[in-house]
Amino acid sequence: MDENVTVEGLDVKLRRFRPFYPTNVGENETIQSKIDLDITNLGNSIILLKFDGVLLDDLDNQYELFKSNSFEEIKEVNIYPDIKKTGSLFFDKAKIEAKSYKLILIVSERRYDFEFKPFI
Repeated sequence: MDENVTVEGLDVKLRRFRPFYPTNVGENETIQSKIDLDITNLGNSIILLKFDGVLLDDLDNQYELFKSNSFEEIKEVNIYPDIKKTGSLFFDKAKIEAKSYKLILIVSERRYDFEFKPFI
């Protein structure tokens, strides 16, 4: 996958997409979609990471960003120049039958669009 998009000094690299990912184990098991990414501040100033976004598929479904308490979730924190943050964002569980997806991700008021095929 490894697709990069840079907007106004903030680089986002989409590393992996998992449409079916368990985030809890046992009786409270939750299944979500997981997107692994790297975010690098290429600019000269500190940027507060804030996230919003939506995941779409070729079956006309829309999946909302899900705030998780997972240790893997990328947190809303300050990112300093030349620093890379690695982590994941979670969405409502995607349909595994979909053949392609589009991620519209808003990171610190910058829009990033990614189109990709599922990787299971």
